[in-house]
Amino acid sequence: MRSKEHKKMNWIEIKSEQDLPQEGKYVIAKHNRGTWHDSDDQENVNTVVVKLVRGISEKERNEMKGTNKDYQDSPSESYHGSYKISGLRSDTYKQGDEHGNNTVAWEWDSFGPDSFFGQTITHWAAIEPLP
Repeated sequence: MRSKEHKKMNWIEIKSEQDLPQEGKYVIAKHNRGTWHDSDDQENVNTVVVKLVRGISEKERNEMKGTNKDYQDSPSESYHGSYKISGLRSDTYKQGDEHGNNTVAWEWDSFGPDSFFGQTITHWAAIEPLP
């Protein structure tokens, strides 16, 4: 039986924001987080299917304070329990925002409950349709 020729995947290394895929489109990605494997499994099988979720950087957050953008990008004013949420985007932290352990202004959403900090995905490749 002859094997069919497969197109080689074009892996893109993420060095800056310009290297990111389209937001919301699933891609195959390599991560540096470590993966559970059995003792006889091959090493470095760190691939997942994820989609990009963009946020804002700490710099963008500071620059928008007191501007129209702070109000335009804000969620509606709401309450969480008895605590009022201000409604200003600069005071609101969303998935993908640079904050805490996420050191870049994006994250990666996976199928199911898992997600990845922006910096843990090192490479991505488009998911091409099968012939």
